[in-house]
Amino acid sequence: LGKYYVHVVFINFISFIGLFYIYKTFVKYIPSASTILFFSTFLLPSVLFWGSGLLKDGLLIFALGIMLKSFDSLLSDQKTFRNTLIFILSVVLLVFTKLYILIIILPGLIAWYWARNQEGIRVLLKFSLSYLIYFIIAFNIHHIVPKYNVTDIIFWKQKNFHTLAEMTSAKSIIEIPQLEYGLISILKNSPAAFFNTLFRPLPSDVHGNKFILAASIETVFVLLIILLTILFRRKSVQPFKPIFIFSIFFVILLFVISGLITPILGALVRYKVPVLPFLMFILISIIDHERITKAILALG
Repeated sequence: LGKYYVHVVFINFISFIGLFYIYKTFVKYIPSASTILFFSTFLLPSVLFWGSGLLKDGLLIFALGIMLKSFDSLLSDQKTFRNTLIFILSVVLLVFTKLYILIIILPGLIAWYWARNQEGIRVLLKFSLSYLIYFIIAFNIHHIVPKYNVTDIIFWKQKNFHTLAEMTSAKSIIEIPQLEYGLISILKNSPAAFFNTLFRPLPSDVHGNKFILAASIETVFVLLIILLTILFRRKSVQPFKPIFIFSIFFVILLFVISGLITPILGALVRYKVPVLPFLMFILISIIDHERITKAILALG
C-alpha cells in the first residue's frame, strides 16, 4: 500500500532467516569456529548491503538458507513432512528468483545425497562424476531441445551485458575475457573469469566510487583470509565432507559464470553475494584456529 519501509523490515527479516539457517548448518560441522562463522556469515558488507533492500537477493539468501538446512536435516534422518515441505518451498523460490543458482547447485545436491554419511576421496569423486555427467547433458541438450543451448545463452548474456554497459555509460566497467561462440572458448576463459570474480574489485578499481571502495575493502579482507589460510592451514587435513565439497563446487561455478558474463563491477559484486558465506566456510574449514590464535598472542 505504498509503505516502502514496512516492506524493508520484512525483507530484512526474511534475509536474516536465510543467513541464520546457513549459519546453523555451517556451525554443525565446525562447532569450534562458531564465533568466526557468525561474523563471516552475517556481517560481510556485500551480503548486508544487497540482502537488505527490496531486491531478489534477500529472497535468494532466504531460499538458500532454508534449502541448505532442510536438505541437511533430511539427510540426517530427520525425514519429516515439515523438512520436506520447506525443501520444496526453497526449490520453488529459486525457480522464481534466480533459476541459474538452482541449475548450478542441483548436481551438488544429487552428489551430496549420493555421498551422504561418507568422507574422504570418495566424496570428491562422486561430486566430480555428478557434475561431469550433468555438464555433458547440459552442453548437449540443444541436440534434443534446440532452444536450450547453454553455450549460446552464455555467449549472448555477455554480449547483452556489454550492450547494457555502453547504453548506461557504466563507470565501473572492467575488461573480461571476450567469449567466442562455442564450448572451447568458455572452458579456455573460465580460469580468468574465476580469478576476476575472486580478486575484483581492488582499490585500484575505485576511481572515486564509494560503493566500489567498500567492495574493494571486502575483497582485500577476503584475500587476507585466503593468505592466512595458506599460512596457517591444518597440518592434518580432515576427511572431505559432502557439505565442504558442495561449497567448493558452488563457489567455483558461480564465480566462473559471473566472471564470464558481466563486465560491470557493481553487478559482479552483487552476483557473488550468495556464495561469499560458502567461500568463508571453506576457508574456515581449512585454517588451523589454534595455530593462528597462538601467532596472534605471540605478536601481542
